[in-house]
Amino acid sequence: MQPQASPPLNPYDFLQDQAQKPKKSLLPNMSGPVLALLAGVVLIILTIIISTLLLGKNKASTTGIVELIGRAQEINRINTLEQQQIKDASTADLLATTQVVLTSEQNQLNSYAKTHKIKINPKKLDTYKNAQTDAQLQTAAEANTLDSAYATYLKQALSEYSDSLSRAYQSTKKADLQAILKEAYASTQTLLGNPPKSS
Repeated sequence: MQPQASPPLNPYDFLQDQAQKPKKSLLPNMSGPVLALLAGVVLIILTIIISTLLLGKNKASTTGIVELIGRAQEINRINTLEQQQIKDASTADLLATTQVVLTSEQNQLNSYAKTHKIKINPKKLDTYKNAQTDAQLQTAAEANTLDSAYATYLKQALSEYSDSLSRAYQSTKKADLQAILKEAYASTQTLLGNPPKSS
């Protein structure tokens, strides 16, 4: 009897052998409730990360609004204190114009905050009060140099307010807030470009 010929060996058999081996899962062999719990934990972590990112942007916008309202409120407080004592007509006109402009801007920002449910803590606004300004202007009034001291104060205060407007504009992507800030910035630049004329 002739020996039976064995089938020829296929040099690619090793590929077929590996294809037949069961693959390991990335997750260990877990039951359904354990997998559901794990998926829930991952979902909670993702929710926390996303909400933190979104609230972080909103917080920057909120902080900017509080700063702007606080600075405008302080400038108007000083304006009210000094209004009756300013003697130079152009300085008095600039004071009155500044007060009207900043009051309007404060109202717009307060309205925006109310519409968007942004709470403004009055204690945070009070941090912008500066007792040193009161003392300096009082000293200037006693030395009969209030008009020039006030003009110097106003220029510095409006410059700081303008910088705050710019920062707030850059930190928000909300078109309605950007429109308010852009208009306020332009008004502030106009005020800064009109210093009182010496009489």
